[in-house]
Amino acid sequence: ADGAAVTREGVLLGRAADAAAMAHLLGAARRQPVVLRLPAGTALWRRISLPLAAEANPRQVVGFDIDRLTPWPAEAVAFDCRLGRRDAAAKRIEVEVLAAPAAAVAAALEHAARLGIDPVAVDADSPSAHRFDLTPPRRRRRWSRRPRVVVAVLVPVALAVVFAIALAQRTDTARRLEAEVAAAGGHAEAAGRLRDRLEQVRQQAAFLHQRKTARPPMVVALDRLSQVLGDETWLTQVEIAGGELQLWGYSPNAAAVARALEEAEDFTRAEFRAPLTQDPQNGLERFHLAAGFRR
Repeated sequence: ADGAAVTREGVLLGRAADAAAMAHLLGAARRQPVVLRLPAGTALWRRISLPLAAEANPRQVVGFDIDRLTPWPAEAVAFDCRLGRRDAAAKRIEVEVLAAPAAAVAAALEHAARLGIDPVAVDADSPSAHRFDLTPPRRRRRWSRRPRVVVAVLVPVALAVVFAIALAQRTDTARRLEAEVAAAGGHAEAAGRLRDRLEQVRQQAAFLHQRKTARPPMVVALDRLSQVLGDETWLTQVEIAGGELQLWGYSPNAAAVARALEEAEDFTRAEFRAPLTQDPQNGLERFHLAAGFRR
C-alpha cells in the first residue's frame, strides 16, 4: 500500500505510509474530524428525479432501485444520497446519489485502521457540492458539515476493486496449492490431483486478470453516459459486450440522444437497433441504441 495523502480545506498537508507518520500529520491538523476519500474513478455519482413523496425517506426509495442505477448488485453497493432542487409544481424532487462497491469502502476502512485513522465518514470525488458518507449505516456517526475537515485520500483502492479482490483470492489459492503439492512429496496420485487443481486456479486467475485489464469497466461507461445524457433521459438497461454499448431507455428526444453519443469523444457509431415508440403513460420516446465505447 502507498499510504494516504492528507489535506485540509484543499491544501496538501503531506503523505503518510505508516501509523506514526499519519499521527504526526493529524496532530498538525489539530485533531480535526477525518474523512476518508476514495480515489478518483472508484465511485459513481448520479443525479436523478424522484416523486415528491420520496422526500421523507430518499435513501429507502433509492435503495429499492440501486441495482438499476449502478453496475453492481444491491447487496454489493455502498451508497448515500442528498436532496437537491425541489419542484413543487411538477411534484418532483432532485436527488444526488453517490455509490461505490462495498468492497472498496471496506478496503478503505481497513487501510485506515492500519494507519491509525478513526474516520467519521467515507466520501469520494464527485461533481456535487454535497458531502456524502459511504460508511455502512450501522457504523455511521454524526459529523460536522463545516468545510474544515481533514481528508485522507487512500491510494491502494483501485477502480476495478471487485476484480482485484477476486484475483487476489485466486492468487492466494494458487500459493496454498503450491505448498500442498510440495508437501505431498512422493504421493504421486495426490500430487497429480493437486497439480491439476493448481493449473485450473492459475488459468482462472489469468482469466480474471485479462478481464480486469481488457474489458471497459461498466462504472467508467456509466460515468461517461451521465456526463453525455441530459437529465430528461432515463436508462432502463445498459449492456457492454465486445466494446459495444447497448442502451435501452426513454427520452423526450431520442434522436438528440443518438447525436450526443455520436459527438462525444468516448463513443462512436451511435445507431438505433429498434424503431422508436412512444410510451402512452409518460409520453416519452422508448429507444434501443447501440454505440462503440472507446477503451
